[in-house]
Amino acid sequence: MSANLVTYLTQKQIIIALREVIACPHPQKRRALIEKMKASNAPDVIRSILASDAHLNSQQGAIMQIAQLEPQADVATMSSGEIAKLVESRHDKVKQSIERLVKRDVITRPPMGDEFIVGKQRPQRVYRLTKRDSYVVVAQLSPEFTARLVDRWQELESGAMALPDFKNPALAARAWADQVEGRQVAEVALRHAQPMIDAHEILLNSEGSLCITDAAKTLQMRPKELFAWLSEHRWIYRRKGSAWLGYSAMLVAGFLEHKITTITRTAGPKRVMEQVRVTPKGLARLARVVE
Repeated sequence: MSANLVTYLTQKQIIIALREVIACPHPQKRRALIEKMKASNAPDVIRSILASDAHLNSQQGAIMQIAQLEPQADVATMSSGEIAKLVESRHDKVKQSIERLVKRDVITRPPMGDEFIVGKQRPQRVYRLTKRDSYVVVAQLSPEFTARLVDRWQELESGAMALPDFKNPALAARAWADQVEGRQVAEVALRHAQPMIDAHEILLNSEGSLCITDAAKTLQMRPKELFAWLSEHRWIYRRKGSAWLGYSAMLVAGFLEHKITTITRTAGPKRVMEQVRVTPKGLARLARVVE
């Protein structure tokens, strides 16, 4: 068993023990419980804390001990069911997205649990995601809902934590640090989600397909660079003496399409040819992946 796991399990045991002390309403019974724990087979660290800290005879003392341990042992989570509601998507689609991200090693596999739904007799199986992973999932699904996720996390965290004792400098400093850390996590998540948000804005503002030159202008890059990127990443190809065409996989995915275009020349007859064009869906995809 790794040292980290031993530490984690020990912290859990300490917290459970201290919560028993807190739950005991009578001082005499609380002292008896402490003495029983000291004489039991509990880990040495629990018995040493109970023996050395007389302040644990009060509920406040036990709570102080838990406050020092729980940030490392208990991690706030959000369920995949709640994420589905936030992004207005089906729960099975959210779970599929989570599983794809796990397969790509973008996030670690989250634990599962039961979540009861109003009006349903049986609970649904949900993933429990950390704050960081929930931002990644929402950015993948519907980045336009990232702000809603930030608001929901603020609600969860403000509801989950009681106000600290600001007369205690250590607790006040910890509360301030937690708040700063939470803001930093949200800002990082928004920065990571920004390319996807921009892509969705492009998709919403686009009407019809664009030739590659116009697509390059929309993406604020030189046409030559976009042609090179599309060719290198197997979006388009051309045979000697022919125009650019889209690979069938990109056509089937809806990223590209072919249109018959008439080219007027200054000299000679008009020429009818097939032109590869970027669809709004393809433009949104390029906004996310082209560097």
